[in-house]
Amino acid sequence: SVLQVVECCRDSQDSMKHVLKIAPWIVCMMFNSERTTKNDEPSLDMVFKGILAVVECGAWPSILANPPPGARTFEDVELELLSLGLPVLLAMVISNKGKFSAEQRVAAAKLCGQLCAEGKSHTYRALVSLLTWQFGSLLVESAAQPEKLIEFFDTIESNPKVYWTKEVRSEVIQGIQTEAKGILEWQSTALEAVRKSGKVQKPCQWDFKSVGMRAKHPTFAKQLEVGKIFVYEVVDHPNFPIDPTLYLPPLWKRLESETKKLQQKNAPAEKVVCALLESVTIVVTNLPHVAEGFEKERLISLYTMLQLKNVAVQEKVMEVLSASSNKQVAMKSAMERLIKFAIPILAEGQTSALMEGVLKLLLDLVRRSSPVVKQIVDLGGHLALFLICMGQIKNATKEVKMNAAKLMGGMSNDGVNGLSSQEEFCNILTPAFKPKFVMKPEKLIGFFEEDHEYKERKWNREMREKVVKFLKTELAAIVPKMPTWDGKETLFDSDKMFMIWPRPSEPDEDEDDGAEDAAQKPAAAEGSA
Repeated sequence: SVLQVVECCRDSQDSMKHVLKIAPWIVCMMFNSERTTKNDEPSLDMVFKGILAVVECGAWPSILANPPPGARTFEDVELELLSLGLPVLLAMVISNKGKFSAEQRVAAAKLCGQLCAEGKSHTYRALVSLLTWQFGSLLVESAAQPEKLIEFFDTIESNPKVYWTKEVRSEVIQGIQTEAKGILEWQSTALEAVRKSGKVQKPCQWDFKSVGMRAKHPTFAKQLEVGKIFVYEVVDHPNFPIDPTLYLPPLWKRLESETKKLQQKNAPAEKVVCALLESVTIVVTNLPHVAEGFEKERLISLYTMLQLKNVAVQEKVMEVLSASSNKQVAMKSAMERLIKFAIPILAEGQTSALMEGVLKLLLDLVRRSSPVVKQIVDLGGHLALFLICMGQIKNATKEVKMNAAKLMGGMSNDGVNGLSSQEEFCNILTPAFKPKFVMKPEKLIGFFEEDHEYKERKWNREMREKVVKFLKTELAAIVPKMPTWDGKETLFDSDKMFMIWPRPSEPDEDEDDGAEDAAQKPAAAEGSA
């Protein structure tokens, strides 16, 4: 009968002003009246209608000016219902498919939508905390389309845009029940007190402001979310369409902050950084044009990450850089001399996979940008290539050697700096190597192990050992200088090779022909194996 009176009063602002005083008891009827607990659907429907009447008619319409004395605003009404824990009770109905009918759950969702006031109310923020932020737009829309919210709640789904699993839903329901426990206890106590004395000892004050701190969703919290995209799900769904304009800007910021944590030896940050980088690789692989828009600052940041002493992260960075390969990126990389961060990896030889990645990246850059050829030589990167081909750097597998030889071939083939590179190579080795640089990689690798003579230079076991020792010493000295190299000078002077090679006694007029002869007629030099 109380609810029927409320329904009759809803057209009168003056009458509804008095109805607001019994709002706590209307809310109490949801779970404490004899009829509602016996699944009497019409009774719960009437409770919802009563609450809706309070929401819609209890406040002075915002479009009308000059409210009369004592008139309540929407926020006044909402805060009163909020303090009674109404959002939690409505969430209980929404989340309990077994106890409540589809119509009742839809009605509860509709009430939530009206109280959410287009996402600007305290109720909205409280419900988002209880249900997770995934329900944000659904709550706003549920005033008009409450069925969508119920459908989402009942459907299990996980992809880069949605992470609503059985575990997450179970934790959400548990959180709702935990919040409801205190509210229902107050209702029970209040009803008993009213029946005995006609007075309520203490009003209900649900602490909605800190519900976000109390609502724990551990499974959901473990997900890495960037720009409303679940990063781990991107990795698991590499072909899922992602809008890079919405995803990448917040991702770069998150990557920067997580990299700082990694530098501070924060172990969990490694997993996060690797996932972020892998998701970038997926985006630029699916949408190659995205990499064309990378600013130089972004490329500098990625290349700088190669200095991190973390192989897993370095490999992921290499994947991003390789997937981002294009003419524009190559030009920007050359202009900023960014290979200075990659070449030290070859000297360190941490893993064969990482070395292959660097060598392939360098070859791609060489083919797209001639300045990179000169930069490799000026940095002394060719010393590492020689040592790799001779198997003198750890993890220099057959495949790594092949990639090193291909890179030297690519450098030799460059139309601008190819000849000068070959001359620099020959200054360190012997002029007999010159024709080998443009041959098949296997031929070049094999020639490093073949004895031969070229005028004053004898390439045999003894000299190979001296050259290797010298190059290792020089490489160890210049690698620390590479990251700060400004491009103004060469880090390795090939004239130093005369410390182990004899100086030529006469000009080499027919150098090319002599080199060919030496290459074709290897000599059994002294000290050979």
